[in-house]
Amino acid sequence: MISKGTASLEAKVYSELQDAILMGRFKKGEALTELALSEKLGVSRTPVRGALSRLSEEGLVELIPNRGAVVIGITREDLVDIYRIRMRLEGLASAMAAEKITNQEKKELIETAELSEFYIMKHDGEHIKELDTQFHQTIYKACGSRMLEKVLTDLHRNI
Repeated sequence: MISKGTASLEAKVYSELQDAILMGRFKKGEALTELALSEKLGVSRTPVRGALSRLSEEGLVELIPNRGAVVIGITREDLVDIYRIRMRLEGLASAMAAEKITNQEKKELIETAELSEFYIMKHDGEHIKELDTQFHQTIYKACGSRMLEKVLTDLHRNI
């Protein structure tokens, strides 16, 4: 069930469905119907329809008339492409960040790296994953480009 909080219902439904697709809870070729999803998530069909439209724009589902949405998902080739693109764009973001980074952002990067070392020694994958995301987000923000930050954040999430 989707909790009713501050973020829009559509955004919450979108996030929930995106995570389910990326984590493989919905398989490639699986049909996603508005009615079934709205019942499962405890929301009306309107936010589900909007979320499916956004997922279609991202290429995670295909909207087929009179059939609904069908999961496309992420393929191995997609992952290879994502890593290739990220390598180039993260290099650009890092170069831009090096010119604009604040002392506070430098401090955040150092603290994140040190915490990561601690959790690596503990073999704590969940914390390592969170810290990796935090580290990259700091660089993306420090680069000073909202567009680059958005693109890289989306690519990072897909991995």
